[in-house]
Amino acid sequence: MYKGVVFFDYDGTMVDESDKISKPTQKTLESFQKLKSNGYMVAICSGRPFCQLPKIDFKFDCYINSNGACARINDKIVFNSPFDFEDTLKIFEFCKKHNITYYCETTNLCYVGDIHPERIYEPIKLFNVPEESFVSLDYNNLNEIKDTNKMVFIFEKDKEKMEETTKLFYKEFGEKLTTFRQLHEYSLDIAKKHFSKAVGIKAVVEYCGFDIKDTYAFGDGANDKEMIECVGNGIVMGKYDHILEGVGDYYTDTVKNEGITKGLIHYNLI
Repeated sequence: MYKGVVFFDYDGTMVDESDKISKPTQKTLESFQKLKSNGYMVAICSGRPFCQLPKIDFKFDCYINSNGACARINDKIVFNSPFDFEDTLKIFEFCKKHNITYYCETTNLCYVGDIHPERIYEPIKLFNVPEESFVSLDYNNLNEIKDTNKMVFIFEKDKEKMEETTKLFYKEFGEKLTTFRQLHEYSLDIAKKHFSKAVGIKAVVEYCGFDIKDTYAFGDGANDKEMIECVGNGIVMGKYDHILEGVGDYYTDTVKNEGITKGLIHYNLI
């Protein structure tokens, strides 16, 4: 029986590419272990799909991925909300029409479409994404992407095209789907409308029966806002998106200055 749960964003919270910290520090890993030993569920809540998280020296109890669309507890999927398959196929046609590189995120792998697939390698390298998490989409076996719960469009440093594509996308799909920017300057995440990390968190909290006062979350980015708001105790990292101003219950230090450890100590969790 857990005392509570602590959700951690990955990019900008556990790691910080701007400070060349591409994996959690040793002190952060030690803090995770202390947290677990103290009886708390330790959870990742990331915009990345499960397969894109780099291997690190710690086994998390829970993974919420693809910006809240999928949740695992102890390797069991307890929540998943895929796209309607017909919508996925329509997006394929949209990408073909507008010459857009794309990939589908599923519960296990990312499937890369056949339109300039080489464009995905820049963000792979930049964000330390495991290359083996990507496979080519087999258009003769589309069953493998029926559990797509998020998609990503990649643009080749063409901001004008990205903005124009966004307008066209909303015109065609805006009633059911939305877009947001996340890891890479020239990429767009495609998600179900009204979905956020908070959706996955609420599914886990309900599944485990946690009291809201015993829930905590660490984040730094715009897509962490709903996550910070929906838990009992929201902790914002030292470098954060302006949208989180005034949202957090506590503002900790940066990744470089061991903000996770300092935040856990502040709440007497370790």
